[in-house]
Amino acid sequence: MLHSADFTRFVDPIYGACYSFNEDSSLNYSTNRAGMKFGLKLLVTISQETTESVNDFLPTTAVAGARIAIHPRGTLFEMLEVL
Repeated sequence: MLHSADFTRFVDPIYGACYSFNEDSSLNYSTNRAGMKFGLKLLVTISQETTESVNDFLPTTAVAGARIAIHPRGTLFEMLEVL
């Protein structure tokens, strides 16, 4: 079972809040079996509802979204590289 501590949060100046999974080298989530039952499953919920005093969006955009990328552990991933 995964926990929020299994994700490392960082802030990208263009994309905002980003999360990296399995970054901690002392932990190693891996599988040697193929198929939907044995891999990582993510449920990504995008909420665009905010209160008047809270702005959850970047100043450059008025919409929410998600971008998912797979990269090697320990590498600094740049989201712009996948455009």
